[in-house]
Amino acid sequence: MLNPEVAEGPAIEDLQKLLPPGAALLQPSDRREGTERMVGSYRLNLLALSFIAVLVSMYLIYNVTALSGAHRRKDLGILRSLGMLPNQMLQLILWEGLVTVKGTSKGQPVMGQGYVELTGYDPRFAPRL
Repeated sequence: MLNPEVAEGPAIEDLQKLLPPGAALLQPSDRREGTERMVGSYRLNLLALSFIAVLVSMYLIYNVTALSGAHRRKDLGILRSLGMLPNQMLQLILWEGLVTVKGTSKGQPVMGQGYVELTGYDPRFAPRL
């Protein structure tokens, strides 16, 4: 690395002659630019990885919601036969998904008081097998 004050003149030419082939004298600004390019590439990589993480999370949430609907097909059929409208069933599934996402994002169990209030499910009154 060269001092910017000595960056020009005969001293530079003498130093260039002493260097082996393929070596070069660099200014401090050259090093700074390289560091900025490297930091920029790290930012781009982190941005790409965060988008991938969001896509994977969206897929997992969709998959869990779809499996929940498949496992509860009988229950949903009973609700439909009792007169629940299709848009009400969709709202029920979406609310359950929202509560699940909200609960897991906070690290809390999903079966909390809010879940009981939203779905009307109370484990105290569930049939014992």
